[in-house]
Parts: sequence; structure tokens; C-alpha cells
Amino acid sequence: LKRVCAVCFKSKMMNKYQQKFSSNCSHIERTVCDRCLYDNIKAILLSNNSHINSTEIVKCPEPDCSTIFDYRSIKQILISKQDFELCEQYEKELVEHKIETLKGHIYCAHSKCGAAQQKTETGNIVTCFKCKKKTCSYHRVPWHQGMTCREYDEETRDDGHHKLRKWLEKNSKECPGPGCHYHIEKNDGCDHMTCLKCKHEFCYVCLADWKRIVSEGEKYHKMDCPYYNDETNED
Repeated sequence: LKRVCAVCFKSKMMNKYQQKFSSNCSHIERTVCDRCLYDNIKAILLSNNSHINSTEIVKCPEPDCSTIFDYRSIKQILISKQDFELCEQYEKELVEHKIETLKGHIYCAHSKCGAAQQKTETGNIVTCFKCKKKTCSYHRVPWHQGMTCREYDEETRDDGHHKLRKWLEKNSKECPGPGCHYHIEKNDGCDHMTCLKCKHEFCYVCLADWKRIVSEGEKYHKMDCPYYNDETNED
């Protein structure tokens, strides 16, 4: 038996929709596959310039489910995909946040700074003594100009799918094979890619058909691709 995922719209075996990760979830069965659930959690946790934010609200991505995952559920999801590194970073961030709360310290949320300082100002705006930029001490993100903390919560509470889509756009490319649409993430190595789903071969940089490149030359890369070379125009 197969089911179409509500996020990636791919037909997957039922064992890719395993148990609910929170007993508070209102849905009976899952419609978001394990991979998209994990990618959703990862995208939300790393939404602040790849710096883990343990205070982000992580909501169950199932349609019509308003459950907010606690840290146990988040850890379970990360471990289910064997992402022990992110799980360890998440736990470390939770501990640091607790220490900051107890001691009244705050770290600048701007990625090129990160300076630690005493929280002495009233409200949730902390101005960094080093870079002079503002941080929201409640959400631990760069200050959300024009929005109160409550408005920021409302703005970000339901955008798990949006964050996942942004993460996929930034970190992967869609297979150009006819009717495929499978997202492929390239970690390292050459730019000759073979889709795991449809086996279509293509250039990761310009998405040109690789078999045509091999048979007819590098002029079949797109013109703005660094591999493009139209030998017919050479003297």
C-alpha cells in the first residue's frame, strides 16, 4: 500500500508514515512522510542562519493539527533519521538557553557577532554592546522590527511548510526528469548527478541532460553554466 505525502506529493510506502511522535496530536493517521517531517523540523531549528534556535515553535506539520512538539518529540524525530549531530546540538542549545535564563545572560543573535552580555534592559529588546544590533531576548533571534513578540509568534507559528519549502529551494534542486520533481541534495563531489527516483542523469549546476552532454559535447550545458564550452566557436 502507498500514500501520497501532503508535503512533497510523492507516493510512498506506508512504512514511510510511521508512528505519531506526540500523544497530543489530533490526527489519527499521518499524511506527511517521515522524510518531510524530519526536513520540516530541521528547517525550523536552523531557520536563523544555520544557528540552532531551541526556542522556535515546532508545530506538527500534519494538516489541521495544532500540536506543538515538545523537546522529547523533536529529539525522537531527529534520532529516527539518525541525525545524532543535530540532536546533540539541539540538546546543547537547550542547556545553554536554560543557563542564560537563570543567569540573565543573552547572546547576540546576529550571525557575525554572537557576543554574550548581561540582560539589563527592560522588555525583550537587547542592544548588543559590540555590534549595536538588536536581539529579541524571548525568541533569541534578530529583533523582529515592526512586530511584537506575540505578533511574531502568530507570523511564524504556522509556516512550517513555508520554511521547509525555503530550505529545499536553498539546499537542493528538483530533478529535471519528465514528471519526476524529486528533490536532490548535493553534499560534495562532482556535478554529474543521477536521480535516485527516476535515474535521470543531469548536470547539478544547470540541470542539462547529462547523456546529451556526453554524446554531443559540452555545448549542451546551459550558456551560463561554468562547464559550457561551444567548441564550434573556437578558432
